[in-house]
Order: sequence, then structure tokens, then C-alpha cells
Amino acid sequence: MSQVAQIACFVAKDGARDRLLSAVDDAVASAVTEPGTLAYVSHVEQGAPRTVWIYELYANEEARIAHGESAATARLRGVLAEVLDRPPTVTRADARNPFHGES
Repeated sequence: MSQVAQIACFVAKDGARDRLLSAVDDAVASAVTEPGTLAYVSHVEQGAPRTVWIYELYANEEARIAHGESAATARLRGVLAEVLDRPPTVTRADARNPFHGES
């Protein structure tokens, strides 16, 4: 089964960036401990400080689903509903060049 990548983009409301970043940091801290999560990294877009991207890489679809059902993801979703300027975008893809680092 192939590794699954997921890229999410969040744009915070004016004045809500710090709250979004705090919620994302909490999600990252939890996700990196989940079995099957190979990478879970947040980024702030250059020139667009209210735009936050999360790059996720999972060993397989089952690991991605488990992450989506986690308590940390539920907490993040609860905050997103309050701080986002627009609905998030999420793109899923099959990894073409499998990551072979430690998980």
C-alpha cells in the first residue's frame, strides 16, 4: 500500500493568527507521536503571515484515517471553526517517492 500525503491550507481571520498557530502547534505535537505518521510539519507562507500550511505524510491510508479520528484533530477542528477567514483546503495524494526515514 502506498504512502499518503495530505496538504492542508488555513487562512486565519485578522487578529486570529496566533490562536491558529497555537492550535496547529498542539496538533503537530500530537501527530508526530501517532503510529504511521511519517511527517507532520506546519509552515507559514512567506508574504502571507495569516496563511498556514500543514504537510502530512502517512505510511498508508489507515494511518491517515486514524489521525483524522484522533482527539488532537478534533481539538484542531474546533479551533478552526472559530479562527478561519475561509474554509480550509485539503489535498490528498499518493506519495510518488516513498519516505524511508524513521517513523
